[in-house]
Amino acid sequence: MPAFSAAKPVKAPQLREWAADPGVRLSLRVESDGDGHERFRAVVQLHSLSDPTLVVDAADLWEGRDPGLGARAKVEALVELRRAVRRWPPLERLLDAEVPDELELTDEEVSALLSGAAAGIDVHWPRELVRGVSARAMIDGESSGLFSFNWHLSLGDDPLTAAEMDRLAEAHRPVVRLRDQWVLIDPAMARKAANREMKPLTGIEAIGAALTGTALVEEEEIEVSPAPSSTSCAAGCWPNRWSSRPPWPPRCATTSWRGCAGWPR
Repeated sequence: MPAFSAAKPVKAPQLREWAADPGVRLSLRVESDGDGHERFRAVVQLHSLSDPTLVVDAADLWEGRDPGLGARAKVEALVELRRAVRRWPPLERLLDAEVPDELELTDEEVSALLSGAAAGIDVHWPRELVRGVSARAMIDGESSGLFSFNWHLSLGDDPLTAAEMDRLAEAHRPVVRLRDQWVLIDPAMARKAANREMKPLTGIEAIGAALTGTALVEEEEIEVSPAPSSTSCAAGCWPNRWSSRPPWPPRCATTSWRGCAGWPR
């Protein structure tokens, strides 16, 4: 009786190799065409699990140019592709292709990849496209007892101007021309650029952010950075107002708070 139809578990050591994990790992290499990077595609790459130096494009493997992945490389590649489809469904289009070599990407799919939608699949981006736009939440100043709370975006270590952040917010594509270079924009960064003025903080919330370095925004705890020293309000700004005061709570030799001069009476 065949093992697959037996009522009770049957040992089948001869199938161990067939059932083993694939000997290859799949990754995607994103390429673009056009002066303005109008078109994107994801090229399927296959890596040997036993030798990380062995990498081949799926197109080359299907044409017989195997760098040493083995006789079962195509079968293992298709198994790995089916697993990758569960991680990122757009790859399913490759299952119907005669050669599962590359996938034309829409701007929405590029944005999804930038957002980490293909978790578990390595994605390699073109070197000529710059990544590195980051955002920091900062408390900038006080007005009428409320503290302004804003997102500040940077490219690398250089803060973006308001006009540059507006350009990111108004971008309709995942790539933007910025400072004489093409920059890939994570949709989350674009949203922060578009909605960079957050709800002001109360004094208590600002003090909490100063002490803990975090603030609660829409039920999400985010890290809060000090305002840059070049800000125009100088010593009156957060956190400078508290930075010149003694540490809180005060350090005292006595174990009783009543004997500590730093505690309020």
